[in-house]
Amino acid sequence: MKIEAALNSFETVGLQSINKVAALFRFDTKFILTADALPPLLNYFNKNFSILEIAGQRKHFYDTVYFDTPDYKLYLDHHKGKPNRMKVRIRKYETTGEVFFEVKHKLKGLQTGKLRLPRQKMMFEISNEEWDAIKSHDKNINGLEKKLITTFNRITLNNKSTEERITIDTDICFNNFSEEICLPNIIIVEIKHPEPHISQTVRDAMKLSGAQESSFSKYAIGVALLEKNIKKNLFKPTLLQLQKTSNGFT
Repeated sequence: MKIEAALNSFETVGLQSINKVAALFRFDTKFILTADALPPLLNYFNKNFSILEIAGQRKHFYDTVYFDTPDYKLYLDHHKGKPNRMKVRIRKYETTGEVFFEVKHKLKGLQTGKLRLPRQKMMFEISNEEWDAIKSHDKNINGLEKKLITTFNRITLNNKSTEERITIDTDICFNNFSEEICLPNIIIVEIKHPEPHISQTVRDAMKLSGAQESSFSKYAIGVALLEKNIKKNLFKPTLLQLQKTSNGFT
């Protein structure tokens, strides 16, 4: 109830306005915090940010399928810290019913770019047009297959005076088509900003909330949690952080 009251305290903004400031190339800064820290954090933001509302809803369900090679090349590129790496996914935005094929890529390990192609529905096959988009980033990628499903609810906040945006993901679950793990007490906050550094106002808010900055990647962490025989040394600090914050997984 506290979260619902906090969400209802915001001025609202529509999807069209959000899309106008959605940068194709941006910097991302992520934080991990516990669910009980969310209401005060929302109350801190409600003066300077508006909240995305679609069809009367302020929390939006996302369903995502990630693709990788049979030997997890894209995951291992991330694990190695490869500066120019990518993720390939199909995402359904349940509130609007929209489905997009997306190639998300890191540029020199710092800035994030995203290419999106609209789809009619969720499917596990990759079309010729989508393969062209993949090959434009890495011509050596072949044999992609579905590896992981992630689901979560997202709150999107839009700074009233700058192009800074905040997404807050809750109720995160991972499924590798044979096993599922959920993180019921974990909140992932991502600041999307056009400049290399987030605003001081937002950084102060995250500090007050007790949030810890993290390089959390849903695909990488989902694979690391569910695949027992895969390299995950690089992600152990984040996995330990999640374990301590959530007091276990479900």
